[in-house]
Amino acid sequence: MNKEYLIGLDVSTKCIGIAIFEDLIEEKKGRLLELTHVQPKIKPLPKNKLEILFKKNDIFQEFISKYKHLNITKIIIEEPLLNSNNIYTTSTLIKFNVMISKCVYDSFNIVADFISSYDARKY
Repeated sequence: MNKEYLIGLDVSTKCIGIAIFEDLIEEKKGRLLELTHVQPKIKPLPKNKLEILFKKNDIFQEFISKYKHLNITKIIIEEPLLNSNNIYTTSTLIKFNVMISKCVYDSFNIVADFISSYDARKY
């Protein structure tokens, strides 16, 4: 039987945390295989803020492609906190989360599940 893996992502515009787990279904737990991150830095910075997010997404796409050889069966993304005092920050994080979820869909053909930050810390 092929091993199954899952990816957990903690997305921010400065750093994307990545956890790769071997999914031990029979034991109802996972074994952490890798804990890493990518810090997408763009130089020179485009003037358009949305273009910056597109370029950061491209860097993430290249980084995550090194896991295509694994039998990824599940992807979980932590939802951005929506109670920020800065609506611009919240809006930017939502846009970037959508881009990242499309990126992992394109890479692994998996629609990511979203989990609240509360539940992410709980589990």
